[in-house]
Amino acid sequence: VDQAFGKGNGEVRPAGGAGYKALEVIQGKADIYAHVTLIKKWDICSGDAMLRAVGGQMKTLKDEEINYDKDTPAANEHGLLAAMNGNLNFYMQKLGPIFGNGA
Repeated sequence: VDQAFGKGNGEVRPAGGAGYKALEVIQGKADIYAHVTLIKKWDICSGDAMLRAVGGQMKTLKDEEINYDKDTPAANEHGLLAAMNGNLNFYMQKLGPIFGNGA
């Protein structure tokens, strides 16, 4: 966070459950939900659906849509980033190069 936004300009709050973290973003209690390691798609699909229903977005840290088709792997290996109201691009520009785009 310090590398992306400068020292003291962000806070990392550990929390359990991908759906809970997506809900925190929807409710405005968190600006983003970032996950930087492998995560199973069944853990994130409901949060992604909720975000999309209210104008939010969730993508991989490589700035790619998450593909839930049955013929794709069950694991999302490229982390994820979720945000509301068109803010995803701003956060992707800050965090993508650190955690995803260059990895």
